[in-house]
Amino acid sequence: NELPKRATITLRREKLDRLIGHVVPSEQVSDILRRLGCQVTEQGDSWQAVAPSWRFDMEIEEDLVEEVAR
Repeated sequence: NELPKRATITLRREKLDRLIGHVVPSEQVSDILRRLGCQVTEQGDSWQAVAPSWRFDMEIEEDLVEEVAR
């Protein structure tokens, strides 16, 4: 039995701001994602997040938006 591959998800600043309705500082977004167990790389106006192995519910960009909004 193998675990599913860990998802690499791109979170775009434009989509994050639009869906949340306000701007969350970049440092705060990175911090939130790291505290959730993601490996995070900032790339201009986006983040690349590798979901932790125990978070099977993190698969798409909207999942990350939801986590940041909490």
